[in-house]
Amino acid sequence: MANTDKKELIEKQSKQVLLFNRFLWLRYSLALLFFINFYWFIFLIGMKSYGAILPLILLFLNIPSLAEQIKLYSHHKNNLTYARYFFVFQVIILGILGIIINLEIFFNLFFPFLIFNSLSLGLIYIVMFIILGISLLNLHALKSIRHNTDTFYQKLSKEYN
Repeated sequence: MANTDKKELIEKQSKQVLLFNRFLWLRYSLALLFFINFYWFIFLIGMKSYGAILPLILLFLNIPSLAEQIKLYSHHKNNLTYARYFFVFQVIILGILGIIINLEIFFNLFFPFLIFNSLSLGLIYIVMFIILGISLLNLHALKSIRHNTDTFYQKLSKEYN
């Protein structure tokens, strides 16, 4: 009887780990964006720019998403509301920022540590497109997870059903 209980416990824990791993890409992305926004905030504070409010807002929106990830291990759910809101807001901010930084006054507000020229704009746009891609991929992954159409769930359902 003890062997059966031990085997069931191992199977339950394995399933829990697999369910938790569905969100692996999301966790790393949230951490990456947290630190990008954190260092951007630090640079702007160091330059005494009022533009520091924007990365600060993004940091505050990221924190509930990270907490939601921590809770996932003990309370699994498919719909991560805070993470979805964070990535949608990140995409909206990137869209607005992508338009307004073409004006020197806004460029200097949000990137005072760079010189306003085509090289700096190109660099900023490359970083913004990478972050936009990460955010859109995460929104797609969240949608797949919410509807149980992600590959992790497909493997899990084959293995445990």
